[in-house]
Amino acid sequence: MESCPISEQPATNWLDLPDDLMITILLKLCAFDILVNVQNVCSSWRRICKDPFLWRVVDIHYMDSRVQLRTDRFAEMMCMQAVNLSCGQLVDINIESFGTDDLLLHISQSSKRLRRLRIVCCSDISADGITKAALKFPLLQHLEISGSAYCLKTLATVGCCCPRLKTLKLNYNRRRSEFERDEEALAIAENMPNLRNLQIRGNLLTEWGLQAILDGCPHLEYLDLRWCYHIGFAGQMNLLRSGKIKSFRLPGESFDESDSVSETFSYVGGDSDDNFSDDFDSDTNYFDSNACPPFPTHCRFINEAEEPRNCHFDSLFCRQVSCWCVHYKLLSKERVVGSCLIFFSCLIFLFWKCIWI
Repeated sequence: MESCPISEQPATNWLDLPDDLMITILLKLCAFDILVNVQNVCSSWRRICKDPFLWRVVDIHYMDSRVQLRTDRFAEMMCMQAVNLSCGQLVDINIESFGTDDLLLHISQSSKRLRRLRIVCCSDISADGITKAALKFPLLQHLEISGSAYCLKTLATVGCCCPRLKTLKLNYNRRRSEFERDEEALAIAENMPNLRNLQIRGNLLTEWGLQAILDGCPHLEYLDLRWCYHIGFAGQMNLLRSGKIKSFRLPGESFDESDSVSETFSYVGGDSDDNFSDDFDSDTNYFDSNACPPFPTHCRFINEAEEPRNCHFDSLFCRQVSCWCVHYKLLSKERVVGSCLIFFSCLIFLFWKCIWI
């Protein structure tokens, strides 16, 4: 019995795909692949790669293994090329581990409609360069400066020239410092009244600076204070009493790679503010026994959606006290012995005082 021949379907030609579908496919690729490989395949793909809609979001970082094989200058030239291809339509850009003031100046001159700017670990970008660039970003809504230089003038300029700013991230990788500094918190409170999300990991602000932020930013909904170890128990209680912040992270909570400086970009839609995606990562419960702060803050408080803070302040206080007890259980033997010595010394002092009286 002879087998029926299988009808061979003709292979699909990629060149026959509509331009809109090809752009949707290319949006799944990174800028490096498009600039180095895709646009060199054929003249048709090169024409599609020049569509400005393809370059509304640019994500280039030197930590990519393919980019590491080249120099910082190559990454900067590739970023400039992507900005030029956007034809002024750029709304979201990530500059990570490369870049100079010249690159930032080029972006500010070419992209007046920028909504989101991330500058991460860019040692060659100065605070003055960020300040000058902020003058030309009136539509900026999201700004992140992590591991890079900035100054008080930068914060004042951003607050004055970017009235639509809703999200600000100023992150340091430092863990402990004996110095205290509230100038940055005061600059945020004085110049950014419309702020909704604030992330200041590793900042040196104190309880006074925290209170200034709460008073100066009445619309604040999210506050990340991890590694801000100069905010003690009283400052955290004031944060609870205010009842303004819907979600927050306390100084003693651990830092997880899932919500680190590397995050995905998403912008699809027109120019309205509602279409601009500006969401933080989901808050989960973290408990880091290796980074115990000098005060008890290892607890994750409930969100306002679960239970109002003002109506159940006593229960929150009990959670903080119980967290305090857990904190001391995690201390090393040396600190426990020291705490016991101090405790018994206090008892002896009180006993001696009672006898003396």
